Amino acid sequence: MVEMDKVLAFLEAKKRRDEYGPLQETITVKNVQLKDGTTIGEVTIDQDTPEQERETINELLQRDPVVQSSEFPETLLSEVINVYCDENTSLGNWTEKTATEVKATLLFFTRIVGDEVFSTLKHQKVNEYKVKLFKLPPNINKVKRYRDKTIDEIIKMDDVKPMV
Repeated sequence: MVEMDKVLAFLEAKKRRDEYGPLQETITVKNVQLKDGTTIGEVTIDQDTPEQERETINELLQRDPVVQSSEFPETLLSEVINVYCDENTSLGNWTEKTATEVKATLLFFTRIVGDEVFSTLKHQKVNEYKVKLFKLPPNINKVKRYRDKTIDEIIKMDDVKPMV
């Protein structure tokens, strides 16, 4: 894996024409790992000036990582959860009780972030989940006054005491 810091250092050295020899026209870096852990298979930088190269790298760093899955191109998150739980139960990895508990937890995640197409999930959604989860009251599924409300409606209620 090539970390983004190494790519930036390479570009800076190339700009100064240090140990990398004469100026190259195209830079291709494979298996670039961003600081959030996302890996990009291949990046080609073909710019005329070092400023344009830095701009290209900055655009790359600003991009939201997306989980890509060829198995679930248009499948909703809830459907993936069902398949995942059914598979682990049928393989004997989980008991029915474990499957029910895991499924409830994952469906709660879906309730908070929305039932999106699985292959389009972004890192931002996981962060959104954490932020909202910490704002929610305990026993949200057991308390009658929360049952018919959306997560956002519950969070906006005045008398809600977060579980954390």
